[in-house]
Amino acid sequence: MKEIIKILYIDDNPMDRALVRDSLEREHEGFKLTEAKSQKEFEKQIIKNTFDLVLTDFNILGYEGLQVLDYVRNNFPDIPVIVVTGTGSEEIAVQSMKKGASDYVLKSHTHIKRLPETINSVLKAKKIENERNQAVKSLKDSEEKFRSLYENAPIPYQSLNEDGKFIDINPAWLQTLGYKQNEVIGKNFSDFLHPNFKNHFGTQFNKLKNEGNNCGIEFKLKHKEGHYLHVSYEAHAGFNQDGSFKQTYCVFQDITERIKSETAIKESDALLKKITANLPNSYMSIINKDLKIGFTFGKEFSKNNLDPNSFVGLSIEQIFGEHTAIVKENYQKTFKGEERSFELFINNQYQLYKTVPLHNSNNKIDRILSVVENITERKKVEENLIVNLTKYKLLFEKIPAGITITDNNGKIIESNIEAENLLSIPKNKQKNRAKRYVFKKHKKSADV
Repeated sequence: MKEIIKILYIDDNPMDRALVRDSLEREHEGFKLTEAKSQKEFEKQIIKNTFDLVLTDFNILGYEGLQVLDYVRNNFPDIPVIVVTGTGSEEIAVQSMKKGASDYVLKSHTHIKRLPETINSVLKAKKIENERNQAVKSLKDSEEKFRSLYENAPIPYQSLNEDGKFIDINPAWLQTLGYKQNEVIGKNFSDFLHPNFKNHFGTQFNKLKNEGNNCGIEFKLKHKEGHYLHVSYEAHAGFNQDGSFKQTYCVFQDITERIKSETAIKESDALLKKITANLPNSYMSIINKDLKIGFTFGKEFSKNNLDPNSFVGLSIEQIFGEHTAIVKENYQKTFKGEERSFELFINNQYQLYKTVPLHNSNNKIDRILSVVENITERKKVEENLIVNLTKYKLLFEKIPAGITITDNNGKIIESNIEAENLLSIPKNKQKNRAKRYVFKKHKKSADV
């Protein structure tokens, strides 16, 4: 269904209004005409209602057509105005167009027939103009947003031409590397690279030209003060309409501190491996906050033909099974700052666990160190010692001979009941004697 065009028409001549009305009604109600005879009626209607277009006579009693044009242009600039007049002078047409009229139509029967066509043409042109203005505004807004992002973004940005020379950089780039714009624009990117990365750039630049994208590419860029920053690039290529390479659009991130941290961790891991490799019957683990293994190494793995790397990332539930509860309790207490020590019998081994908290640069505990020693052999020795001590004590008490034991100074430090009975000396006095004797019943033995 054709959309109705709403028109406001001001003319103080009823005959002329009828002529215009008749011309528009021939268009099968494609137009809705609202008429005004005076300035007051016109201004009331245009303020109260919404119109697509204004028609005005040039000569209105007390309100000229040029005044109508001024009023509409100043208050409703998006509404086009067509001047309809019985005076066909060229001067009036020029004046009207200068004031902003969209077109000019004579009231003669011959010309008035073209009024519907003129209205449609004017509205079509106005629509095109509005769309163009909106496109220009959107483009301008987009350019302003891009410029604002370009100038204020905290991420360094650069663009290189097909020869690898700088054609654009943003303030963040200059701030990060300490240069001024005239020290960079026109220079080749390789001029700012560490010597070890120049060939790498050539390879990656050609790859970018061919593939259009290149992400996570690392370089070392020279700061104006002489030191190098380790950076990671996200790069995209721009192409001309014929498909030829135009320029790059690249941002980079300073990863110098991250690389230092990674290097320090690698060195720390290497040191831990060296330490644990020389600890007999032991292994060492770093436990992360989520109670998963972050690192582990030690001789116990090689003894049991195990790969320590296969344990990295495993949870304590996966490793300790039914013993998880006691391990979890001690680990959690260590994360609260306590050093813990506990034993487990697991995988046919007695294991001694010692855990200590590890503090980060913010003095927060984000990992703990767990040192595990296989104490199975020690446990066996201790068990045998307990058995032997029990046998010794039983023999010491039950043997039918008196026995006394002295220290290096000759003082008795132990004696059995038989010795006390044979000597008829209280035990506290026996310990002051100077020698060790072994007695048989009723017969003194030789000195030992």
